[in-house]
Amino acid sequence: MRYSCHRPQTPAAASDSGLFLLFAPPSSVARQRFNGKKNPETHRKKTKR
Repeated sequence: MRYSCHRPQTPAAASDSGLFLLFAPPSSVARQRFNGKKNPETHRKKTKR
């Protein structure tokens, strides 16, 4: 569950993430991703660590 963000289980998700990275900067991509799946606070805590 935790590694779903880093390693998408479905190939479709992987392709979507790649397209998103190409079209938009990583910051906006991360925001949209975490807003849709997980909370941004949890991601911030992980990054600080």
